[in-house]
Amino acid sequence: MRRARLAAMAWRQVRTSAVVVALVLVGGVRATVATYAASGGARGMAAVLPLLRNPAVEALDGRVTTLATAGAYVQWKMGAWMALALAAWGALLATRVTRGAEDVGTWDLIAVAPPGRRRAFDASVTALAIAALLAGVATTLGLVLGAQSLADSVLYGAGIAGVVALGVGAGLVAAQLSAPRRSASQVAMVALTAAFLARVVADGTRGADWLRALTPFGWLENLGAFQHREPAWLSLLVGVPLVLTVVARALQSRRDVGIAPFARADTSRAHLATLHSVGGFAVRQRRPVALTWAGGLAVLAVVMGYLTHSLVAFAHADAAYVALLSRWGIGAMVSVPGFVGELAVSVSLALALFALAMTALVGTDRLAGRLDVALSAASRARWILAAFASTLAAAVVLGVVIGVFVWVGVRMGGAPLSVGSVAAAVGNALVVVPLAAGFGALVSVLAARVAVVVGATLLTLSYLVAVFAPPLHWPGWVSAASPWRYLRIVPPAGVDVTSTLVLLAVGVALETAAVVIFVRRDVVA
Repeated sequence: MRRARLAAMAWRQVRTSAVVVALVLVGGVRATVATYAASGGARGMAAVLPLLRNPAVEALDGRVTTLATAGAYVQWKMGAWMALALAAWGALLATRVTRGAEDVGTWDLIAVAPPGRRRAFDASVTALAIAALLAGVATTLGLVLGAQSLADSVLYGAGIAGVVALGVGAGLVAAQLSAPRRSASQVAMVALTAAFLARVVADGTRGADWLRALTPFGWLENLGAFQHREPAWLSLLVGVPLVLTVVARALQSRRDVGIAPFARADTSRAHLATLHSVGGFAVRQRRPVALTWAGGLAVLAVVMGYLTHSLVAFAHADAAYVALLSRWGIGAMVSVPGFVGELAVSVSLALALFALAMTALVGTDRLAGRLDVALSAASRARWILAAFASTLAAAVVLGVVIGVFVWVGVRMGGAPLSVGSVAAAVGNALVVVPLAAGFGALVSVLAARVAVVVGATLLTLSYLVAVFAPPLHWPGWVSAASPWRYLRIVPPAGVDVTSTLVLLAVGVALETAAVVIFVRRDVVA
């Protein structure tokens, strides 16, 4: 009975996130399969086949040998980055239910109660394993609903579940070695990023194929679902997470609750420079996360900028490929400014998610009780407005970082592009930030516990609607509901001034609603 209660408690911590991710996977995979069909199937993909042998594209999207089926197209078009996102999700879930529980004292009583800490750990592992399995089942279901081979769909779904499980294993080990949870999450994310970069080098560099055998993202490729089928690689995707879990369990039994070999000091020298105002504190609170995002987006920006010249050159060499891009609604990518403009629109989703996460900190602080004293010295309206303003400022800084590194990458790749063109593209991408920040603030004061999960899901779905609506010929009212529908490809096209003003007005209205609700409700309501 006690084990069942522990398992139920652990599952309650991950179920919302697991179900939401599963639904997004089913819809995303199914829409990608439909895009393949709308593009003419295998015959329509003939124009893309030469692109598969481009080292730059292989490094970015992974290595596939054929696009004869929609399943292979899904694996090539979204598989690499989907696997990285899911592994990161698994790692963050793992640090949340283990190290996060120790940080807030949830496991203090469990450790001295009859069930013991080991059973609590086992219950958490069970819940995380179910979440990983659910992601694999959702991927399989999306492929099967698209009339793909059952055997290949199951194989690829099992590989996705294995990648999530490996992220969970990395998170569990990191949670035993580092404290607090933020440090543990950073350790796990660094490990996963290194593994992903190993896959990038293996796919993009001739003679480095051996690296693919050392990374889980390479094992997923080597499975060869919808291609050559090598299910033996699945043993690594199952075995390594099990080993990591056993290691984490052993490490936990050798330490006390809340203790870690590598932990941040409880005390440090005080830095009061930014603590004299609400705005200064808001900036300081968001600075570490903003720096982390800046580092990741800078790497992505310089890589994509470097690939610009080769991808544009390929487009000019193949008329059929140009026609396919036009069918997908991204025909502007045949020029350097157009490619950078399309890249900026894609990056705008990351900027929107960043803005959501930053404003959602208001709800997190409220739940944790960190606002009890703060709001005795500052008004609630001033507090949430400071969060909104600091988020916008941080997003602008991120935009500048992205613009600089895109320009550097483009010039390194040998393509001509002016600084003004990059600035226009990034400025266009920042249009969605006030809306996302206002939406994040509103969700955080209405439902702080699920603000990030629900908000990120809705923003991602909104972006996917704008992506899939043109090739799938969805009704106009569907795409009209997405703010990304109103972002033109700048600089090839001019900014839609009317739509921009409307999006900004909506963002201000959402923030205003959040302020009104936050001011009227109790701090812990």
